[in-house]
Amino acid sequence: MPLKPPVSALARQTIKNAFDELDRTINLGDKREFQNTTLQDVQKAALDIENQLAARQSLRNMRRLMPLFQGLEHYSKVLDILCNGTPYLPWIWAPITLILRIASEYVEAFEHIIKGYASIAESLKRFEILRDAFINNSEFQKTLAVFYADILKFHQHAYKFVRRSGWKLMFSTSWGRVERRFANILEDMKQHGSLIDLEASARDIAEAKAMRDDIRKWREESEKNVHHQEIEETTKQFESIVSWLKVNEPDQLAIFDSISLETAELEGTCAWILQNPKIRSWVNNKPDTPTLWLQGSAGTGKSVLCTQLVNFLKGSKFVIYHFCTYLYASSTMYEQILRSFILQLLRKDNDLVAHVYKSCVMERKSPSVAMLEQLIQTILASLSSDPNQEEKAKTFGKPSQLDHIKTSGTRKHYLQAFNIKSCIAKLAAASQREANYLFRIEMKLRQLDVGSREVGEIQNVVVEKADGMFLYARLVMDYLANNIFYSGDEIKESVNQLPQGITDFYQNIITQILVHLDPRSVDRIKCVLSWLAFAKRPLRKFELLSAVTFSSGDPQVCRLAPQYILEICGTLIEERRDATLTFIHSSVKEFLQTASKTIAIKEHQALQEHGVAAVTCLLSGLKVFSQGFSEPERVLRVAKGVHAFHVYATEFWTEYLLSTNLEATVFTDSTSRLINLALRLADQLEISQPMGSSGQSDSKLADKRLELFQQYPVLQRHMNRALKDRSLETLESRIFQEHGRNSHTLSQNFEYSTYMTSQTKTGRTITDLCASQTE
Repeated sequence: MPLKPPVSALARQTIKNAFDELDRTINLGDKREFQNTTLQDVQKAALDIENQLAARQSLRNMRRLMPLFQGLEHYSKVLDILCNGTPYLPWIWAPITLILRIASEYVEAFEHIIKGYASIAESLKRFEILRDAFINNSEFQKTLAVFYADILKFHQHAYKFVRRSGWKLMFSTSWGRVERRFANILEDMKQHGSLIDLEASARDIAEAKAMRDDIRKWREESEKNVHHQEIEETTKQFESIVSWLKVNEPDQLAIFDSISLETAELEGTCAWILQNPKIRSWVNNKPDTPTLWLQGSAGTGKSVLCTQLVNFLKGSKFVIYHFCTYLYASSTMYEQILRSFILQLLRKDNDLVAHVYKSCVMERKSPSVAMLEQLIQTILASLSSDPNQEEKAKTFGKPSQLDHIKTSGTRKHYLQAFNIKSCIAKLAAASQREANYLFRIEMKLRQLDVGSREVGEIQNVVVEKADGMFLYARLVMDYLANNIFYSGDEIKESVNQLPQGITDFYQNIITQILVHLDPRSVDRIKCVLSWLAFAKRPLRKFELLSAVTFSSGDPQVCRLAPQYILEICGTLIEERRDATLTFIHSSVKEFLQTASKTIAIKEHQALQEHGVAAVTCLLSGLKVFSQGFSEPERVLRVAKGVHAFHVYATEFWTEYLLSTNLEATVFTDSTSRLINLALRLADQLEISQPMGSSGQSDSKLADKRLELFQQYPVLQRHMNRALKDRSLETLESRIFQEHGRNSHTLSQNFEYSTYMTSQTKTGRTITDLCASQTE
């Protein structure tokens, strides 16, 4: 009896790796019968499927697969020696039945998969002739193993495609990606088939070795090229989707980072939350906790806890999130929340990117709210690309954030119903953070000879008074730092006498700020608070001071508002690490809008005043940055920061005008002033750059709201051009990419190019002056 030929270890390992990978991909229920499935079973199943399709009047010629079955039969006889004693062999044909049965539910997909499998037959024909002739050759065994790996990889891609949720819906947009992978596998089999033919001829061993090396290199490069091509294609499609959705991702990143930074210097803070039973139940996907609400008073640290949960979950799970804050108006808009969710979901799945790109962007659909709602449901239903992975949506958040979302009650309910059951987790956050604030008054305590025991008593009083509110504790610390005490007892007594609620505390602070101010000063403080509350984006210090300066509506203003105006409001505002100024907490804005007895801010009125400031700043800029203006004076104004508000004004002046109620029978004073200034600006623009000469007299309106400006045709035309020429993204790119170029290479967008060109020259002048003074 002849001895069995030796088996190449490398060939056996290649087969095992391919088997293990497919085994991990296919669900347990789907592969249960694979081991007992014969090739004849697969052939019979194919004919049964053909009969079923015929009964549905969708007959397909399954006999196209007969060459494949014959090729697999010959190949299996050669391969048997490598698979002896293993479960590997039936897997070259067993998955075909399952894949064809599922694909038969969608005839178009079924037809493509049939063609793909039929193409494999061409590479298997040679095994009918070769049979066992070269089975003792280790190189031949390695090539056989490559065929096995390619066939199983073909099964894997086909199975993953037909087993994912919503595959029928996405077939037309996602099949191209699968087909590209199929083509690469078939080409690999063709290359190795040619290698077998060359080895079989045995004419030139050296030539065969060289060809094997070439195929190995080609295979590596081909896989890299396919992967690179997919990444490149997906990147372009994703960028187009971002543009279509008009999502400003940096806003969410800035919000998340600013909240996270509050714990950056306090290592281990918030770690206790993971030990909370409700949190642990939710994290571990317990059915009784599908949703988690973090509830608590203002300033208890809910946002901070949410960021820490996100950071923790990112290590092992796919997480999408959205934070709402008054600092970024877009973050509270319902449609922007949907767009943010869609974009984050698309990052998980390249096939979904292709689907949204082709079905939405290429078809030029408008991203309406109804369409976005439908799209996000489609994406969630089609999210899993891994047949073995069950996608479970777990949600958590702050109920208070829903109150800030600018939408109808129905749509707010849509967010609340986003996989939400009845589970509620009530958390009042309290930790050792209050102790850190005591360092701010450490010097005072030392001068009062307050010992460690008494410091502990003071800390306990603050913690008890704060009742879990970090914000309240912070205000208490600010109060202690800014007042005079002679003993520790006075400190404790003063803390106990402070208002119990945060609203009363705010009222005390506002009263102390305004008590010695005259009406004009009160209006100026109100102006600062209004900018902090309703600016389109957070402003840096000199941007804010410049905005306050131009809020007067006087383009001739030459002095920047003094910085001490911000110091007066210091208890309520803070400078973040990105150098922007904000309220110490979102509840300050709510208080000023609803509960303040001494000073109240109204959004509509504030936006009108902000529009006045934006247009006034642009009017001033047209003069200051023109060629006829004195260079030394321009340098001085820029150095002082008078025009720091100009870029913001360029971004949002049209939006302020578009939000004006022009249909009102009687204009308010602020509305009339805004319209008059805007008409002056339009006249100045028409003189410096007539619409006809710029070639931008296109009558198509970029925004429907421009129809209300028909009575102001010149203003309407220039607003329309500004909207078409400028977006936040292009503005930022111009600032960083075109800064310093000749004015002829800049955009024709008047207010930006004029400002930036002159600003560049002015900046160089200031630098030169500083350098000369240093010398």
